[in-house]
Amino acid sequence: MVNTTLIDSVKSGNQVAFKNMYQSCIRYVYSIVKRYVSNESDHQDVIQEIFARIFLSIHSFDENKGEFKFWLRRLVINQC
Repeated sequence: MVNTTLIDSVKSGNQVAFKNMYQSCIRYVYSIVKRYVSNESDHQDVIQEIFARIFLSIHSFDENKGEFKFWLRRLVINQC
């Protein structure tokens, strides 16, 4: 899904890395959102808020504590 190089690039503020992370994660995020948000018209709003939260919280991700996928999943579920 996302490697440590991409995460480090996002942490440093690289705009291309933001786009690449979005493209790498959107399907996974959407699949979780569909399970937790029943109203389809709210999906895009929730996803937009999730990615804003990802980019604001990315500095709190610590690869020594677990994989990015699990950190992302927890963030998505909490936002839903």
